[in-house]
Amino acid sequence: MDRVRRPVRPIRRLARLSWGVLLFVGLGLWSIGVSAADFPKPIGHVNDFAGVLDPPVERRLETFLTAVDDRYGIEVAILTMPDLGGEDPTEYANLIFEDWGIGNRKTNRGLLLLDAKQERFCRIEVGYGLEGVLNDGRVGRILDSEIIPYLKQGRYDLAYVSGIRALLAAVLEAEGRPVAELDALLQSSGYTYRGPTRRSSRGLPWPLILLILFFVIFGNRGGGRRGGMILPWFGGFGGGGGFGGGGGGFGGFGGGMSGGGGAGRGY
Repeated sequence: MDRVRRPVRPIRRLARLSWGVLLFVGLGLWSIGVSAADFPKPIGHVNDFAGVLDPPVERRLETFLTAVDDRYGIEVAILTMPDLGGEDPTEYANLIFEDWGIGNRKTNRGLLLLDAKQERFCRIEVGYGLEGVLNDGRVGRILDSEIIPYLKQGRYDLAYVSGIRALLAAVLEAEGRPVAELDALLQSSGYTYRGPTRRSSRGLPWPLILLILFFVIFGNRGGGRRGGMILPWFGGFGGGGGFGGGGGGFGGFGGGMSGGGGAGRGY
C-alpha cells in the first residue's frame, strides 16, 4: 500500500513567514542604528546646534552645569536643534539620551533638555535615578511655569536657566540638601539669585522701588560688568570670574540611561 504523503506547503509557508519576520526586525534594527549614527556628538553640557545662544551665555551655562556635575553628580545636557528631520521629539530625546549616555552609569542621575527650533517643541528627558523625584507631572509643571513662557518670547537663555534651576532645586529639596548651594553655583557662574518676588497687600516700600528702578535704568550701562545676566527672579549682575569654562575639554558623559520619563511641550 502506498504511503500518504503529508503536504509540505504549510511548513514552507511558515518558513517564509519566519524569514519575513526576521528580515523586518533586522531592517528595524538597522534603521535604528543608522539614526543613532546620524545623531550629533556632544561637545559639552551645552550643545547649541541651533545657534540660539550668544557665546558668553553658552560659556556661562557650561560653567554652571560643569559645577553641578562636580558637586551633585547630576549630568545635565542642553541640546538645541534647528530641526529634527521629521522625527518625533519625544522619541528623539530618548534615543539621544541613550546614545550620549547622560548621567553616571551607576546612579543614572541625568537630565536632557531638548529644544527643537523648527518644531517649536521642548522636551525634558529624565534619567532612571531621578524619576522618583522628577515624575512626568512635576516636569510638566516646570515646563509650563519656568520654560515655555520664555521660549514663546524667544528668550532661550532665561528658559534654560530657569527650567534647569527648578529641576535641580526639586531634587535637592527631596534629598534634604540646601538649595542655597545651587544658587551659590549660579552666582559663581555669573548669576545672582535673589529669590522669588513676594506680593504684599501693602505693596513694596518706596525705597525698594526706587532701588529697583535704579538698577533697571542704569544696570546695563557701563562696560565694567559684562559677565553677568539679569533674570526675572535674579537681581543684579553676577560680576567677575564666573565663566572661564574649565580647561581640558569635554570628556563625554558617564553612560547613564533613561526609561522615557519626562515631559514635553510645544510653544
